[in-house]
Amino acid sequence: MGKTATRKPRKSRGRSAAGVEWRPVIGFEGLYEVSNAGLIRRVGHGRGVVPGRVLKPNHLPAGYLLYPLWRGNEQFPRLAHRLVAAAFIGPCPIGHEVNHKNFNKADNRPSNLEYLTRSANLLHRSMAGIGCGESNAAHCLTEQTVRNIRRRHEEGEGYKTLGKAYGVSWENIRQIVKRKTWAWVDRKKSRKGVQ
Repeated sequence: MGKTATRKPRKSRGRSAAGVEWRPVIGFEGLYEVSNAGLIRRVGHGRGVVPGRVLKPNHLPAGYLLYPLWRGNEQFPRLAHRLVAAAFIGPCPIGHEVNHKNFNKADNRPSNLEYLTRSANLLHRSMAGIGCGESNAAHCLTEQTVRNIRRRHEEGEGYKTLGKAYGVSWENIRQIVKRKTWAWVDRKKSRKGVQ
């Protein structure tokens, strides 16, 4: 007589032994679950599917984690931080987006996520210096170049002349000189001089 294979019932919700809480992925209930550690696992059955297996995300160039979720024969790519926020924080309010409080886009714990408006999210980024100056992929000037532009303008050179010399528009030069852009360059030096 052969032994009959019996399956152990799986835990689909609640906390696991390691203190990780799993909740259904909104829109994919019964197929996937998301954890408070930012992980996604498959819970539904299907051909070639291993229920309970934690999925491997795709790492996007911008630093976000993308999971390919399947329903039937159709794939739905979803960003991890949005899945975690929807399951643990609640639905995203209209006009809001998910913000990573610590700026680490791979840290998708609910305690690190919040909903902000687009403008508040961009302000949060800029306050940390992300995407500003030389950290901006589209930058064409350096901090030393900005210092040179300001020095040369103080010596009497005009916006148009400087713009041609550095390959940018005269309006960019004007904004640099008036500290509307690159405002942080030499800010510390001027404060030290006042003391």
